Amino acid sequence: MKKLFREPLLHFLILGALIFAAYGWIKRDQRSVDEIVVTRGQQKHLMTMFTRTWQRPPTAQEYQSLLQDFIREEIAYRQAVAMGLNEGDIIIRRRMRQKLELLSDEIVSFSEPADADLQQYLLEHPESFRLEPILNFRQVYISLDKWGADADTRALGTLEQLRNQAEADWKERGDSLPLPMEFNEVRLGEISRLFGSQLADSLLNLERGEWTGPVRSGYGLHLVRIDNFTPARDPKLIEVREKVKIEWLEQRRRNATDEMYKRLAEQYSIEIESLVEEASE
Repeated sequence: MKKLFREPLLHFLILGALIFAAYGWIKRDQRSVDEIVVTRGQQKHLMTMFTRTWQRPPTAQEYQSLLQDFIREEIAYRQAVAMGLNEGDIIIRRRMRQKLELLSDEIVSFSEPADADLQQYLLEHPESFRLEPILNFRQVYISLDKWGADADTRALGTLEQLRNQAEADWKERGDSLPLPMEFNEVRLGEISRLFGSQLADSLLNLERGEWTGPVRSGYGLHLVRIDNFTPARDPKLIEVREKVKIEWLEQRRRNATDEMYKRLAEQYSIEIESLVEEASE
């Protein structure tokens, strides 16, 4: 039963039933085209919206103003429709489309996915949820602005010192940079955000456990030591369940919307005129 309720076709059927039910209710409730009835529900809604906005209920005078404005809005809407002002208006057309698709979205939101659905979606879209590499690394910066054409020579000399001298002295090497010299459990995407993709991509190919480089970033040159590297991997569902659920629901919404338009289009004869004018005979 749960699997059936998640089918896009069923979503469309339910949506259609709701649309026709709402249309019937509106037609039944309308006394006549020239009669405006402000229902108790509409009045309560006006009072509720005022209270939420101003953090207090409306005074008697304010309440009368709310009613007057509501009636004017209803009159303006009906008059505009009667005059055909809604026809050909791109803003109104888009708003009506949004409201129709919103009904479809709400129907889909009723279907809560089972773990089996999410697991299957995860298996079908591994690239969307793959966990990026995580690194522990250190970096020593060599400024291009400071050293200019001698920057590469300076970097290689510093690299030799880092490899041969005491481990405790590594922070004394290099130039000043307003970024940490040491990173622990940092994701590759964060490294790319801080240093740029050029350096982040270079880290994937460097040897682990020893000082290497120089590698380049937007700042200059860097000598790098990767102390720990956890490669990218496909996660278990429990690690990314909420993200998978969001994308699963979005896919369902797209499928339901596509199915809705497919079924509705069957009720129309659709003709697309050629952009090329036919040659007169």
